[in-house]
Amino acid sequence: MIPEEYFHMGFDGVILGAGTYVEYEGKILHQELMTPEEVQTVIDWGKKQKIGIILEGEKYGYYDPENTDDYYIAMKNKTEADCKTTLYPLNEAVDVPKWTYHHMELSKKPEIEEILGHKYKGTYHEPVNSVEFVPLGVNKAKGIEVILDHTGISREDSYAFGDSANDIDMIKYVKYGVAMGNSVPELLEIAPYQTARVDEDGIEKRLEEIWSDLTYKGENHEKDHQENYCNGGHVIVCTSDTTGECSGSRWCCNSRKTTAKQPKIYGRSGIVIDAKSGKILYAKKVDDRHYPASITKILTTLVAIENNKDLYDEVTFSSYAVNSIEPGSTHIGIKAGERFH
Repeated sequence: MIPEEYFHMGFDGVILGAGTYVEYEGKILHQELMTPEEVQTVIDWGKKQKIGIILEGEKYGYYDPENTDDYYIAMKNKTEADCKTTLYPLNEAVDVPKWTYHHMELSKKPEIEEILGHKYKGTYHEPVNSVEFVPLGVNKAKGIEVILDHTGISREDSYAFGDSANDIDMIKYVKYGVAMGNSVPELLEIAPYQTARVDEDGIEKRLEEIWSDLTYKGENHEKDHQENYCNGGHVIVCTSDTTGECSGSRWCCNSRKTTAKQPKIYGRSGIVIDAKSGKILYAKKVDDRHYPASITKILTTLVAIENNKDLYDEVTFSSYAVNSIEPGSTHIGIKAGERFH
């Protein structure tokens, strides 16, 4: 349940399913899967309790087509739109590492955990009133630990950005844990760093601040870090789908090795050419295929100009406007009720 274009962004590896799947440079480093019997137990118990069920597979997500609850249907449609995927019926489920119950009473959580032999633990997500279950002892921090062990990258050079309750372990684990501007309160309370929302360039802004002056809890590490970074050291940066909209947990990680001080180009690709000689002075993934996000911005601006006489008007996004986006469409992760000037 990860949008296809994520795989074309130049990431060295991914951590999926809240740490249940870890891949680096095309090699699977860690994978957890439920047994078919466990999957069936989750389905049967959820239906008996009349709970909305979403199974999150390695490639696809699965839903209950017999559940006609309006909230569940709206959530299913929104998941498909935000994740740019199609959810399939529960009876087609394969390779499932985790699942989510929607509109579940918290008092019921211990019951299903006991039925499954306490092999799985649920995390409550208050903003969407759901409980996400993963194998006991598995989380995003463990996924990052697997990549650090595999690459030999120091934990001192690890960064992570998150906004959800299931990001807490990971934010605590890395050296530089950052809570996004739209984070849940419990994450904001423990995160040593905070930044703006993802659609306000929060990740870029915080990385620029950290890398320009690495002051962490009163200790300045700028010199040591710059020497490590510029003399062939490795840095791991983990960023997630931090819109908080897409059902599931996807973490994409980059490890970066340098042999000289590089220009501060934070985009996915870039090129510097000498205007006189035409010589390429710096190139970053110039041959990679990238999706034209800027065209979306241009078209959005044109539509705004055509439909508003005064460009200083305040625009409020309705629930219909947000939830009626067709699956596969490009969007900015806006929420109903948010306002733009």
